[in-house]
Parts: sequence; structure tokens; C-alpha cells
Amino acid sequence: MLVLTGATWLSVSFVALKTLDLLVIGEYLIDRHSAYIPDIVRMLIMGVGLAATALVIVQVLFQVDPVALVALPTVMTAIVGVALRDTLVRFFPASRWGK
Repeated sequence: MLVLTGATWLSVSFVALKTLDLLVIGEYLIDRHSAYIPDIVRMLIMGVGLAATALVIVQVLFQVDPVALVALPTVMTAIVGVALRDTLVRFFPASRWGK
């Protein structure tokens, strides 16, 4: 039941973010003020907004610390990167990078 509630909240937040995107960025900035905002920027704003919303939903519904959800993969990536350093150096020789 909690997953369905979380999915509903995430869907509602997507609709709200898309409406704000269309009204604020699309209508106000682009149409009225002739501002150039690339589509990739609009997509990044939507993605960051949905990710932030998902972290809040996970914290509220499941009582899981969202910092742990972000910090753990970051630390694991750093550990794997340090462990594979010698292999990556051999795989990508310095001559390819202009050195």
C-alpha cells in the first residue's frame, strides 16, 4: 500500500512540475520574454525536481534516511575507482589524452 501511495505522490509531483515547466518556462520566459532555454536544461530541471521529490517521498513513507541512499553509492563508486585505477591507466594510455 505504501508503494502505491508513493507512486501516486510521485505522479502528482510530475504533473505539478510539468505544469510549472509549461507555464513558467514555456509561457512566461520563452514566449513572453523571448528567452532561449534549451530543452536539455528543461529536462534537467524536471529530473532534479523528480529526484528531490522521490527522496522526500522515500523519507516520509518508508522512514529511510535519503542521505544514506545518496552517500552509499558515491562512496562505493570511489572505492571501485581507486581499486581499478591501475587497470584504467593501462586501458586508457596517456598517449590517447595528448600527453
